[in-house]
Amino acid sequence: MKIESIAAKVNIQSNTNNTTTQSNSQFSSLLNTQISSIVVKDRLPDNAKEQIRQEWISSLTDERFDELLDILDLNHLSIEEKKLYKSIIEDRFVTDEEVKNLSYEQIGTLGKFMHHKNGENSYVEETLINMDPVAGHLLSTPIISDNENFNKAIFEMAKTMSKDERGLTFFMHEITGVHGGSLVSYPELQSRHYDSENIADELQNIISKYKNISLDSEDVGVLEYSQNMENLFIDLLNRFNELSENNVKKIEKRNEPIDFDIHQRLLEDLLSIIQTGLTVSEVEELEELIKEINKLIDDSKERNVSENEIKDMIEKLEQKINELQKRMGMDPIIKENKDTEHQDSDMQLTQAMKELKSIVRSLVDVFTKIKDESNYYPSTQDEMELRKQLKQLEK
Repeated sequence: MKIESIAAKVNIQSNTNNTTTQSNSQFSSLLNTQISSIVVKDRLPDNAKEQIRQEWISSLTDERFDELLDILDLNHLSIEEKKLYKSIIEDRFVTDEEVKNLSYEQIGTLGKFMHHKNGENSYVEETLINMDPVAGHLLSTPIISDNENFNKAIFEMAKTMSKDERGLTFFMHEITGVHGGSLVSYPELQSRHYDSENIADELQNIISKYKNISLDSEDVGVLEYSQNMENLFIDLLNRFNELSENNVKKIEKRNEPIDFDIHQRLLEDLLSIIQTGLTVSEVEELEELIKEINKLIDDSKERNVSENEIKDMIEKLEQKINELQKRMGMDPIIKENKDTEHQDSDMQLTQAMKELKSIVRSLVDVFTKIKDESNYYPSTQDEMELRKQLKQLEK
């Protein structure tokens, strides 16, 4: 028994009376006669459809697509996203193949290109887009209700049923009251609406409806159909509950006490990398070396430390700085010059320390500034500013 007749028995499809059928038959006959006479008089070339398709593709230039994004308020899309959506809509037809790998979020964005009104009774021409049936069902899911968890659960179910177009059509009809995938183009056709607070109860009612039909019917076809629908909506309810619970957990996690020290250290490291290319721990290590060198220099005035000890410590610092600079892809600032003749040891030490202190002073200044500026919890505005600076560094 055909699924259409089974669905009719469980009140999914409306019965039509003989009068309506006869009237429709007469109208179809008249319409076919008129179409035949038009085709005979002016038959379209075999490749007319492809010619029209190519004309639409050619007319949607990059400039016109940018204008369309302005109209649809989609200027935030990345370059890659623009390429993706333009390639899908440019021929004004969305295929099942083009949407099968899209995420729920991408489906939601693509749906905004469909039948966009630019007036009370007119549409933006490039948005008058047709689509394959399964693509239409998927594109409809984000607008079924104002509950994202419910919409996403329907989307996930629809994807698993994408190879069963007929089954998907009846499943979606039970949810929206609309046959076919036209809801994304004409949302006003939806006859079943959902209260976000009572979705689980409404799904349970649908499950109970099909369970009762199974109990009351002796028709094998009706029994099979109703049990299948019952199982589908049990699956949908489970998916909805799971997504809702995960969303609650995410909200609770965002409200958990924050480890201030961890965030503070991350912020300090990020600020330090932005400013100097070094992490805070690396700057601290250099700072410690400088303190040791300064102490040795002070001790040398009293002749409590040898010149070699100071030179060894300076070389250690030079080596550390050179290693860090090499890690950052920079040429070392401090290089050994073996060709230089030995000068007075005090003069050599003084000049080396001047250069070294100049380098270190800048690091210490930056480090001090970092500690001063990062003595607070990173707010959303701070994070946005850091992201902006990082993007500039990547250019």
